[in-house]
Amino acid sequence: MQKIINCFRDHSTTRLKWLFLFTIFLLIISAITALVPIKFVEKIVNSLSEEATASQIVYFGCLYVLFQVINYCFQAISRSMADYVQYNVGNNLQLKLFRKLMYAELLALEKKNVFETSNILMEDCTYVNNQLMKPVIQSVFAFTSFCTALIYMLTINIQLTFIMVPLGIITAFASHAIQKRTDLNITNQRKGSHQLWKVFLEGISGIKTIRVFQYKEHYTTKVQERNNKLKKINIKQSYIENISENLIGLLFMLSIGTILIVSAFMVHQQQVSIGSMLAILLYNHMLTDPFLEIVEIRNKTTKLRISLDRIYSIFSLKEDSLLNAVAESIDTMEVSGLSFAYENKNIIDNLSFTVTKPANICIMGPSGCGKSTLAKILSKLYDTGENSVEFYKGGQSIAKPHVSYLMQDAYLFDLSIEENIKLANPNITRKQFNELISLSCLENVLERHQDIPIGMNGSRLSGGERKRVLIAQTLAKPNSDILLFDELSSSLDISTAEKIFRNLADLRMNKICIFIEHSDAYLHYMNIIFHYKDGNFHKIDNGTMCLEKS
Repeated sequence: MQKIINCFRDHSTTRLKWLFLFTIFLLIISAITALVPIKFVEKIVNSLSEEATASQIVYFGCLYVLFQVINYCFQAISRSMADYVQYNVGNNLQLKLFRKLMYAELLALEKKNVFETSNILMEDCTYVNNQLMKPVIQSVFAFTSFCTALIYMLTINIQLTFIMVPLGIITAFASHAIQKRTDLNITNQRKGSHQLWKVFLEGISGIKTIRVFQYKEHYTTKVQERNNKLKKINIKQSYIENISENLIGLLFMLSIGTILIVSAFMVHQQQVSIGSMLAILLYNHMLTDPFLEIVEIRNKTTKLRISLDRIYSIFSLKEDSLLNAVAESIDTMEVSGLSFAYENKNIIDNLSFTVTKPANICIMGPSGCGKSTLAKILSKLYDTGENSVEFYKGGQSIAKPHVSYLMQDAYLFDLSIEENIKLANPNITRKQFNELISLSCLENVLERHQDIPIGMNGSRLSGGERKRVLIAQTLAKPNSDILLFDELSSSLDISTAEKIFRNLADLRMNKICIFIEHSDAYLHYMNIIFHYKDGNFHKIDNGTMCLEKS
C-alpha cells in the first residue's frame, strides 16, 4: 500500500490531493450514514409488536428509503471523485514515464531491454491508470464501515459482537495464507503473457520469412508451447482465486448461520428484540464484508506493486545530460583514449584520433566488431561517462555539437514521406525540400506515394525507398557540422548509391562526414579510413588502403 501512496504523492497536484482528501471525507460519511437505515428497520419490525399505526410504519419506511438514497448518493459522488483523481494521477504517471523514456540515457534503456518489453510497460500503465486508487478507497470504506458497525453491534449485544468478529478474523487469516501463493503466480502470469505475445508478434511481423522458409509448423508449435505454459499458469491462478472466493464465501455463510442461531436464542431469552435480530441479519455484512474485501484489496495491491516496481525502475534511470544542452557549431572532433565494453566484452580499446573540418571518414570492419557502437558514441547518443570524445570551435571546448545521424535501425513513422523528412526540420523551405528529394533520388517515390502515410516504420516502402527517405531526413537537419551515415549504401542498388555519394560532394565540403561501410567501393570519396583489425580500430592512410585493395 505504501508504494501506491508514494505514487499518488509523486504524480498528483495540490488540487488533486485536496480533492482526494475530500473524497475520503465523503467515503467516511457514506460509511457512517449506511448505519442509519438499520435503526429504521429495527423500529419498523419492533413497532409491529407494539401495535403501531400505519402512519408510523409509513413514516419509518420513508425515512429508511430517504437515508438509503442519501447514502447511495454519497457513495456515487465519492467514487466518481475518486475515479477522477485516479485517472488524472494515472495520466500524469504515463506522461512522466514517456518523458523519462525520451530523456533517459539510451545505453541504460538498451541494457534494461525497454524496447522489447514496451508492451509490458503499456499494460502496467493501463492497469495502474484503472486501479491505482481503488485499494485505498476500498480500504478506507471497509475500515470505516467496520468501525461504525462494530460500535452499533456493541450497543445491541456485546456477546453477539464478540462471536461475529472472530469469524471475520479467521476469514482474514485464510485470505492471507492464500495470498502468498497468489503473489508468485501473478508474477509468473505476467512473464508468461509477455513471452507469448513476444512470440506471437514476432510471428506476425515475420510471416513472410516463415512462409518462404516453410517454418510455419515449427513456429506454430513454438506459439502453442508458450500458450500452453500460460494456460497452465492461468488455470492455476483461477484455481487459487476460486478456492479463495469459495472459502471466503463458506466462512461468510458459517458466520450467517452462527449469527442466526445465536441471535434467535437471544430473542427467545428476550436479550435482543426481533427488530434488532433482523437488522443484524440484514446488515451484519458491514462487520464481515471488510474481512471479505481483504482478498480483493490484497490482489489489487499485489498487482499494482508489481506494475509500479517496473515503472519506477524506469524512473530510476539516469537522464542524458546533453539532451537539453544547446548545440553549437564545431570545427574539430578529438577522440582521446576511448575504450568501451558491453556485457563484459571489450569492443573499443584506447582509440585516439583528431579530425578537423572538412573530413570524410570511413569506418570499416566485419559485422559485430563495434562500428555502430562507435558511431553512437561519436554522435553522443551513448554516454560513456568519460571525456574521451571532445569537440572544439576555434580551440574552445563545445559540450554538444550539431549532429545528424542515419542509424542502421532508424525508424520511419506512419506519416507521409514529406512529413517524415520534416521531422528533422519543420521549417525547411520548399526549395530546400525539393533539393533534398533530388539529392536522395526520391522523385519517383514521392510522386508515387504523395501525401499517403507510408505505414509503421515505412512498411509500404521497399527497402531502397525507405533508405532514401532516411537519407533525406538525415540531410534535412539544419546546421549539422557532423553527418553520420551507418551503412548508407545498404538496400540501395550500386548506381543509386554511387549517384547519392556524388550528390553529397557539395554538402561534404565544410563538414565532418563519417560513413560506416562494409563495401570498399566508395573509398575514393574518403580521406580518412579506420579499419578494424586485431581487436581495435586503426587509422589507415587512404592511399595505403587503395594499394591493399588493388
